[in-house]
Amino acid sequence: MAVPNLVTGIFPKLSAWMLRTQILKQDFYRRPPVLIYQFGKVGSSTLRVSLRRSPLNRPIYQIHHLSEEGLNQVHEAYKTFPNSHHLGDCLAIGEALREKLYSGGHLIPKLSVITITRDPIAAMLSAFFEGLNGTRGKKFCNADGTFQTERILKVIHQRFRRFDESTNRICTWFDKELNTTLGINVFDHAFDHQRHYQVIQTENVELLLLRLEDLNRIGGTVLSEFLGLSFPLHLKKRNQRDRKRFADLYAHVKSNLNLPKPVCRNIYRSQYVTHFYSRKERQEFIQKWSVS
Repeated sequence: MAVPNLVTGIFPKLSAWMLRTQILKQDFYRRPPVLIYQFGKVGSSTLRVSLRRSPLNRPIYQIHHLSEEGLNQVHEAYKTFPNSHHLGDCLAIGEALREKLYSGGHLIPKLSVITITRDPIAAMLSAFFEGLNGTRGKKFCNADGTFQTERILKVIHQRFRRFDESTNRICTWFDKELNTTLGINVFDHAFDHQRHYQVIQTENVELLLLRLEDLNRIGGTVLSEFLGLSFPLHLKKRNQRDRKRFADLYAHVKSNLNLPKPVCRNIYRSQYVTHFYSRKERQEFIQKWSVS
């Protein structure tokens, strides 16, 4: 394990090349892959680690972008941060998978796709704090390295006030990625709010839609059934925010966010939210994040 980690940390371009080569050598007709394909901050790392530790004998890939537009955005980001092994790996995996999945000019058969959804305010907050781990976090720090809590709260408030369904990355992801690459418009299929998950099948793809809020309760059983495992999958948590260095700051922001109700209503009436979450659940989200 030490050698791959060393290669990834010091030589990101070599790591990306190795990932690409590995994918292109796979026989996806003999061993169809499982794609954990979703927007960020919805537990994809947890799924990847859990599935790779399971007896499932299939290649497993975690990706956020597979469309030409999405991969172009990753490429532009990589040009800005050429030493980022994370961006290099994302680009290499996405480009290799896109080439491999569409070999022969059409999508390979028997592709299993898992997509997790999440409360958009929680997901956007998590993504914001992920950014504080990198160089962008420095602009929110005092001279002594402590975070400027009130400034962070102000910026977060502004972002939610500017929420626009037509441009928000979560609300547009399903059309720009899932529909574009797999030909599945999830909004054409009613989500089963009683079972709390949905399976959509096409000629080439079997897609599981599951909500992060239900993952701990039913995720292991649903995923095992979807993938044909004989026992419930044990989910190993990864990237838990409370374990990171700004845990206290994150807890403080969550406790003091208190968005105006009109701002919350604007977010929770989007097509994405109304499709995956019931009216009662949307009201609970508004109550959770808004001023009392």
